[in-house]
Amino acid sequence: MGSVVDMTGRTLVEGEEITATASEQLERAELREIWESVPEIVREWADGYELQYPAAVELMVHSLLTEALGASEKHERAGQVLEFIGSRFFAGEDAEE
Repeated sequence: MGSVVDMTGRTLVEGEEITATASEQLERAELREIWESVPEIVREWADGYELQYPAAVELMVHSLLTEALGASEKHERAGQVLEFIGSRFFAGEDAEE
């Protein structure tokens, strides 16, 4: 039996099932493409400001987190993003201190 490909052209791993509609799969594929393009966008931004890549990343992340924090009082989604970041990247840090 051959491999299974979803409607966006992504090959599914063995045992994986298609659970999204065609439009949901397309949206996920578009979001994935955007997500994967961010490092190149940051590199271009860094070059434009003559910054080293790590400094550009630090500035961008700090700016976006500050923006999300300010927006979280009015916009539930901004708060959800901050909660996700906290749980994904900082879970268990208190135990280490």
